[in-house]
Amino acid sequence: MRPGSLRWKVAALITLACCAVTAVVGVLVHRMTVDRSMGLGEGRALEAVEEVVKSYRTDAPVEEPSPWTEQIKRFEELPEPLRARLTGDEAVTWYDDGKPEQPWMWAARRVGGGLVATSMMEMSSDLLRLRDLDRAMVQAALTALAVVVPVSVGL
Repeated sequence: MRPGSLRWKVAALITLACCAVTAVVGVLVHRMTVDRSMGLGEGRALEAVEEVVKSYRTDAPVEEPSPWTEQIKRFEELPEPLRARLTGDEAVTWYDDGKPEQPWMWAARRVGGGLVATSMMEMSSDLLRLRDLDRAMVQAALTALAVVVPVSVGL
């Protein structure tokens, strides 16, 4: 069988088609997984910030530090990207990937008097799961190619 023969051309087309399908499926699965993780992280952060808001009493005298008091911050203490999002009274979120190995999902909501209730959800476990998924998809694609190429050449 010569490299320029029809059999080689068919084998090359089959291999290219498999690569294209694998790439598209991989990108779609990756994107859906990222979107799901971000949505879950936002949901957890928003729930946590609402608990902080419920615990905070604007008219109460200053108390001894409690778990939620560290989550009440002055507006100026917030990271700039979060301050930029916090334009009204609604709770907002921000994904902080400043440290790529330790990303955080922030949520914030104004509570009055220039103060903001905050929550931070650590997202590195989601990042690790995404990397594991990507690695598994690459391994599966390479395994599929290792089977498809010899079969398509043998046609």
